[in-house]
Amino acid sequence: YNVENTSIPLIMKLLRKLHCNDEEDYTRLIRETVEEIRNPINDLSMNEKEQKEDEYTLQLKKLEKEKLELETLQKSCHLRHRFIDIEDDEDKINDDDEIKLKLQILNKQIIQLNEKLNEIDTSTELTWIRMLCIITDLIQFTNCHWEHDYIKPMFDDIIVPTVIEKRPLVRAQGLKAFALFLQMDKTNTQNNLILFLHILMGDGPASEYFALQALFDFLMIFDLFPPQNNKQEQDEDQDDDENEIEQELQVDNNGNLPIKPPKTDKQLIKILKDFLEHEDEELLVCAVEGFTKLLFMNRLKHFKLDVLTHLI
Repeated sequence: YNVENTSIPLIMKLLRKLHCNDEEDYTRLIRETVEEIRNPINDLSMNEKEQKEDEYTLQLKKLEKEKLELETLQKSCHLRHRFIDIEDDEDKINDDDEIKLKLQILNKQIIQLNEKLNEIDTSTELTWIRMLCIITDLIQFTNCHWEHDYIKPMFDDIIVPTVIEKRPLVRAQGLKAFALFLQMDKTNTQNNLILFLHILMGDGPASEYFALQALFDFLMIFDLFPPQNNKQEQDEDQDDDENEIEQELQVDNNGNLPIKPPKTDKQLIKILKDFLEHEDEELLVCAVEGFTKLLFMNRLKHFKLDVLTHLI
């Protein structure tokens, strides 16, 4: 693409001004544009690229298997010639040359396939990020409902698949779009809190940053949990202590503690509070900014003194 993704917000702003009196038509235009990027007329569609990628990957595995077999045969021949007296040196040379020639051909084919796979991978990544940048800007400024006929399909077909994408940059951008989409509805946000907590506990720096940022945004926008009286808070504190002891005894196969969905604001803030001491500078800055905004907007309901102490 000739237009950089950094120019997308400016282009979207211009389109919003042109369609300021007809948001429905603006949303339709964005939906059609995203579909054209996803399934271009003069290039492979996203599905076709995935099929090609699978096809090349299978071919690559087959060639690598053949290469391994030839290398094993080559080693066996060398050992045999070394320890067994072979009179016909010419046969030995011919065997070696034949194996070397086959290996050269295989290496060339493997390089070509890797180049094709890299080309598809780069193109696919750019396409995903381009679509997500456009959708993110649309969601950020739209007044439409999250179930709108043009918005919901983009969420289902583009945003959701990218949250579990193998490419880290695509996954991070998809997570950002996913978080913005959830901000359109409180129930959707409540249902997906656990996903962001799982990502926050170990999915790579980019995704963790967007997950942390999203959780602060959720706290800023919504009252995610029902209000509690003093007795309920005391019972919750007691349950928290018991859960911490219980979690010490529960370790999964990877040696990680299980993540349980928070039931109150206090439990969620307690998780986020730990990032005020995080070793990663970007996550630390994100936590500082998040808690500062919560304090300014009077949205921090628990651990105020503790948070202020860390901020100071």
